[in-house]
Amino acid sequence: MSSDAHGSFSVETQGNIVIATLRGAWNIEGAMAYFQELERVVARYDKQPWCRVVDYRDYDLHTPEVTAAQPKLSLWCQLQGCVDQVYVGCNSVDLKALDFSYADSGMTYVACDTVEEAVRYCQSVLNDEPPPADLHFILAGDLPED
Repeated sequence: MSSDAHGSFSVETQGNIVIATLRGAWNIEGAMAYFQELERVVARYDKQPWCRVVDYRDYDLHTPEVTAAQPKLSLWCQLQGCVDQVYVGCNSVDLKALDFSYADSGMTYVACDTVEEAVRYCQSVLNDEPPPADLHFILAGDLPED
């Protein structure tokens, strides 16, 4: 039985930075629509280095099938040349879910408060430079205390 896609998104690029804004509550059909759009956008990089920014500020929740698909998407991104994945606007529950999704994958992520910070972080990574000293970010697994 087919289901309607739940959750919406927009995808834009700034150079070799892909910025995805996710909104609402998601099911696997919504996630697959996003994955297909991401695949279309990323093809232009031809496996050259790029970063993925995911804006979670208007994201609500998702089904367990989406949770299971997240590590696969992250691995696919790496195989396509993604050098870092940055999540924006995550609360402590989101960060714990991301840690769970990335556990045992060998992959990492970064969390920032704003898209602007995420873009600055990505620019430093793509330029093979350290992040700016005034930039606030959280590395995967470095969760703040509740």
